[in-house]
Amino acid sequence: MHLLENYLSDSPALMDVGIVDMMAENLRSKFSTVAESVLKVSLASLIGVITLSI
Repeated sequence: MHLLENYLSDSPALMDVGIVDMMAENLRSKFSTVAESVLKVSLASLIGVITLSI
């Protein structure tokens, strides 16, 4: 355990806050796009079901 602590304290940071923020924003964007697509398909299916039931 001490070896790992020494390695982490001696090595430079592999990721900085900017990289983490960029990755989080990218994930948010992708999730938003997927959620929007699912919502559109669900709405289209609902409209189709209502149309067929009339």
